[in-house]
Amino acid sequence: MWVYKTGRSEEKKMVLYQFENDRKYDRASDYLEGFNGVIQSDGYQAYANIKDIKNMGCFAHIRRKLVEVMDVAPKGTVIKETQTYKMYQLINKLFYLEKVYDKKYKKDYDRITRERKTKSLPVLEEFYEIVKTVAPHTPKKSHLDTAMTYAINNEKYLRYYIEDGRVEISNNSAERCCKSFVIGRKNFLFSNSINGAKASGAAYSIIESAKINGLKPYEYIEYILTRMTGNKLTADLLKKIMPWSEELPKNLYKNKKA
Repeated sequence: MWVYKTGRSEEKKMVLYQFENDRKYDRASDYLEGFNGVIQSDGYQAYANIKDIKNMGCFAHIRRKLVEVMDVAPKGTVIKETQTYKMYQLINKLFYLEKVYDKKYKKDYDRITRERKTKSLPVLEEFYEIVKTVAPHTPKKSHLDTAMTYAINNEKYLRYYIEDGRVEISNNSAERCCKSFVIGRKNFLFSNSINGAKASGAAYSIIESAKINGLKPYEYIEYILTRMTGNKLTADLLKKIMPWSEELPKNLYKNKKA
């Protein structure tokens, strides 16, 4: 299941679940044909090769890899004295700065870009100084080697967030949407057919899109089914029942009074 989620700067917020038989490059390029913007991912190379798309990396992934390194450190290692811990703390500082920017500047993405260039970039430079010092002396196929290889191979994609305040430091919000499907799959134990899997993707797209727009999923689905029943499915009707439509009844929202 491929999952696509709009970025935080988009007014029309949605989550799309697209079932495919595999993770081939063509799946992403075909689905994103005509899209010209930024894709933030876990470092999967298929996205990096799509024309007219800027690729943004995920700092949560490199942080997890550093945690794995510390978890398997030999007994007696003073973790806080290791280079791995220093890199881990620098990544934590980048995440902390993001919280500060989000709280102070909210949707002022130009200001966030300036703050990143002034305050986050020096931290990122220090991180990569350590990476490039440690990497050449790292045992091959070790946990640390995996972390350093990821950091080096994705450097230009990880650095991109400095240039664009709209993008987040990680794709955790999209991964949470993936988690919803994974939990559901554990309960309903897979799909028996391709059509069933595609239907699951459509259902999850509606439910998760409703949630990120502040709607109550059950009530929203009930509403759109009622509106669609007996009516011609026109572009105008679809526009009115989209989860971001301003024409939706207030009782569909979690925090709006009817």
